[in-house]
Amino acid sequence: MKLHLKYKCILPSAIFLLLTYYIYSQYFAASFKHTSHRKSQKQPVAEATSYSKLSKLNKSIGSQGSDLMSIKSENNANTLKKISWYCESDAHLRELPIPTRMYNIPFHNLSLTLIAKVASTSWVAFLAQTSLSQCMVHLDKPSVGYASLHQCVKANLDTSSDNRRDNIRVVFVRDPWKRLVSVYKDKIVKQRFVQAASCYTRWNISRESNAESKNNPNLSFIQFLTCISELGRNNPNWLDPHYRPQYLMHGPCSAGYTHIGKLEDLSTDFVYIMKSAQPSISDKKLAEYKNIFFGGPRRPWEVINDGEKAKKYQQYYADVSNDLMAQLQDIYKWDVMLYGYKLHPLTPVS
Repeated sequence: MKLHLKYKCILPSAIFLLLTYYIYSQYFAASFKHTSHRKSQKQPVAEATSYSKLSKLNKSIGSQGSDLMSIKSENNANTLKKISWYCESDAHLRELPIPTRMYNIPFHNLSLTLIAKVASTSWVAFLAQTSLSQCMVHLDKPSVGYASLHQCVKANLDTSSDNRRDNIRVVFVRDPWKRLVSVYKDKIVKQRFVQAASCYTRWNISRESNAESKNNPNLSFIQFLTCISELGRNNPNWLDPHYRPQYLMHGPCSAGYTHIGKLEDLSTDFVYIMKSAQPSISDKKLAEYKNIFFGGPRRPWEVINDGEKAKKYQQYYADVSNDLMAQLQDIYKWDVMLYGYKLHPLTPVS
């Protein structure tokens, strides 16, 4: 009887202890799970920020709280990462030399590679007005392709690799299919392109007769593309710089670029580049630079959109044969792959 009473008194205490142990065990388990989850959340962020060729530059821009700059910074880092992957996997890309047209512009803290038909005239006009006043006189002399302006600006810029260590390194690229249409309209239709003389010879067409009918040129777009294919299939380096593949002219693996801009996003990429080069630039100065750049002699925004509303550039490719298109794709494939453009100009925009 006494033993029964003893167990009867102990039982409630035991139950209480068991319940207390269960409650505390659940509490600590939940706390540990929550802490572990928070740590696991932090790890991808640390991994993401550890990779960046922009390092301090992108961090300083991101800290300003600008959504646009943050998006641009992330997209740029992804582009650089993709280029790095292709460079590691393709010996041909790695062997391309550092471009001879990478110009150091200490006034703007940038080194810029200029590529024909990618707003190069707008850039040299901008540089003449902001840092090379001795070239301003050539702005009023629109020679063929503003050749004298290009010559003056480039002659006054340094290309030494020793002087670009503290600069951001920039190149602007363009959709290769739009670039070919631009070359055709600007250089063939407007009859300013001496370098295409061999193409006229190929089709037995007189350049003088073509000049008499600018709106309906004798040299068709398909004939122009055929010349490019025939000349470039063996060695694209033989092509004129205006339609030579862009990757061949800017050394994507050797130049150590920190920023890749796209002509299609020029209005926002220009701001991103200038803020990256000069993080402390004022809004007033940035607005001034934008007015100078986009109000230049070639008006790049008009160049980008010229004819693409009333007559889409895809229409130029409507009658291009599959064989010719395949040959062109082989020539310009790296411009497509490195920078995320469409492999075929008639591919619908997603």
